Amino acid sequence: DNKVTQSIRPHVWYLVLSNCHKSAHELVDDGEPYRVDWEVEYRQENGSHFGVDEYGLLSAHLVTSAALALIFSVCLWKLLELRASKGGIHPATWFWATAYALHMQSVWLEFLHLLKYSGDGVGMYLLDVGSEVTQGASQVLGYVLLLCVGWGWTLTSSKAQLARMPLDSWAMGVIIAALMAFQLGMVYIGRAYEEDHYKYHDHETWSAFALVGLRLLIFGLFYAGVQDTHGSEPHHQKRLWIRKFGIAGAAWFLVLPVCVGVAMMVPTYYRHRVVSLVTIVGYST
Repeated sequence: DNKVTQSIRPHVWYLVLSNCHKSAHELVDDGEPYRVDWEVEYRQENGSHFGVDEYGLLSAHLVTSAALALIFSVCLWKLLELRASKGGIHPATWFWATAYALHMQSVWLEFLHLLKYSGDGVGMYLLDVGSEVTQGASQVLGYVLLLCVGWGWTLTSSKAQLARMPLDSWAMGVIIAALMAFQLGMVYIGRAYEEDHYKYHDHETWSAFALVGLRLLIFGLFYAGVQDTHGSEPHHQKRLWIRKFGIAGAAWFLVLPVCVGVAMMVPTYYRHRVVSLVTIVGYST
């Protein structure tokens, strides 16, 4: 059990197996090369398997998971009280609750994967993939909900017809299914090109850039809807709320594209941490 210790931050490690006492033709036995079984385990000084670019991710996911669970419990309790007093809850609220629950599950799955990874350096593939799938589903529901509300669903009396269209129309189901298929398809393609040694974070593949492009496209539709709804609303207080809603929605849409762009300008060994921490906080708020 030979060990190599280094305290200065390395950028690349190379391991070479050599036999300096034999020439090339002596390294074969009966015409066949020798087979060598070897195993290398990388650890930090504290025994962790995390690389420099992954410092803080486990703690961030733990804190975020606990905060999301607490907030969701309080909101669910309030929703049940509201349903008991009003006799029902608006479908938009259930949309939000479902998207929030999927996001919370995604963070929990990633936390469990990172927890296992910190101990064995491998993690659990199904937990990691499950986190991406549930996050993708949460994103799609967020897209649809923000688009519907941005275009006036439940907000303006002048667009009362939209109050039924998002959930009653078969077209809405087709849109959700198409967005979900595209989102999960890009995740699958990204996994097919999975290789941590050739990328610094999960959004450096062309499939991930396609998802960023989709997010920007939907943001453009959302922005147009908010502008149209704001301009057609006669009540001042509602216009103020629509403006605040538009700012919050824009921040949610743009957190990933801006973060990926900024990550390209920071040192490579910080990129994964920057993208992971900023997106998890941005999506959760």
